[in-house]
Amino acid sequence: RYLLGRLHETVGALARAGIRVMPLKGAAFLLADPERGMARTMGDIDLLVRAPDLARARAVLLGQGWGTSALEAKVDFYAAHHHLPPLDDTRGTGLSVELHAAPFPPGHPFLLDACDFWRSALPWGGADGVVLPSPRVALLHACVH
Repeated sequence: RYLLGRLHETVGALARAGIRVMPLKGAAFLLADPERGMARTMGDIDLLVRAPDLARARAVLLGQGWGTSALEAKVDFYAAHHHLPPLDDTRGTGLSVELHAAPFPPGHPFLLDACDFWRSALPWGGADGVVLPSPRVALLHACVH
């Protein structure tokens, strides 16, 4: 239940900042169906945002109780990665959030990219600017991840 609340806080903050956001994997399942989604074990929240919004989204989250992690030091690795270094919950829960520009790392073999996610996105009723991946895309992403 804490994770669900933290997810709502986080996507809400991004939406209020005018950043379109799409939860991925477990976070998407949790927002789509909270009761069933809570059956899935999760340790992080994966969020897809458009690449030009990554830096602004990170700044918003740093103001919402997320803090930098030790992985910030892996500059070379994350420079070419599909998401920024994780941000840790400053409340000491062990939870983290990852801001993704793409669903998979560069060079992946799948015919599924961020454009497919955004093109098939479905509105989520909890906040304007928050969308969910279509069931087909969500299932494919979960299976190949």
